[in-house]
Amino acid sequence: LKTVSAFGEISDMEVSGKYLYSLQEASIDSAWLVVTDISDPKNPAFVKRLLLEAEEAGCLAVSGNKLCVVQYGLLRMVNISDPRNPVLRGKCSTSEEYYGVEDVVT
Repeated sequence: LKTVSAFGEISDMEVSGKYLYSLQEASIDSAWLVVTDISDPKNPAFVKRLLLEAEEAGCLAVSGNKLCVVQYGLLRMVNISDPRNPVLRGKCSTSEEYYGVEDVVT
């Protein structure tokens, strides 16, 4: 089996279709959303990474063509209708510090 190197410590992963989405720490104040094509499990391939500025990496949830990224007091929505080109569609600060996607209605 082939492996794909991580850019940093992985805090969460989600699979949608033939793609694996992982949230990886980039630095103390940012994280990478990394897309990997897993259509051939013996040959996973890096597709794209998107830099997200925040204090911690956080966690992920996928719902259809939307990817929810929860990073403590921050909620981000990423459009993944084209997994090869994820687009940050919006973000909002919350009055509470969420620690998991279970705390947020998707």
